Amino acid sequence: KMIASVIEQTESNSTDLVIKPLKSSASQFIKRVFQTHQVLVPAHLQLLMEQDQPDRAIFIDPNKTRQVMNNFIGNAFKFTPQGSITIGWKYLKKTEEVVFYCKDTGIGLAEEDRLRVFDRFFKASEEAIGTGLGLNISRQIIEEQGGEIGVESSLGKGSTFWFKLKEYKGN
Repeated sequence: KMIASVIEQTESNSTDLVIKPLKSSASQFIKRVFQTHQVLVPAHLQLLMEQDQPDRAIFIDPNKTRQVMNNFIGNAFKFTPQGSITIGWKYLKKTEEVVFYCKDTGIGLAEEDRLRVFDRFFKASEEAIGTGLGLNISRQIIEEQGGEIGVESSLGKGSTFWFKLKEYKGN
């Protein structure tokens, strides 16, 4: 898995991070992510899903964007000793954006770590399993699609990783 992540990072550094956008449903996208992870949830955690109404159209590369949610959820599984992980989406009427998020009740991030968490090879602790590349790759994927990515977190209180993309107004 680590080798695959390094290869992925190397590939995404070259100019060929190819985004293949398709018109997608926000509801269907989050449902699919939820169904995938429902069977992987550790016994000590609960996975929940929230959806805004009405459904919204987005123009995304579904596979690469799912990879971003997979990174968020994988990290939440790793850093949430108990409680829940909630994934979902909501619509921001004012900016016509759809926000996808993964909120956990985990250990959270210190302020200095929160500011660096999307940096390449960043790991909040040396004991953390992984390459420190997943969130950096996620940022590249979202920014390549014209979106924005971020995190809200406080130590001991959990984290909410999110990204937002413009609502698709085409046909």
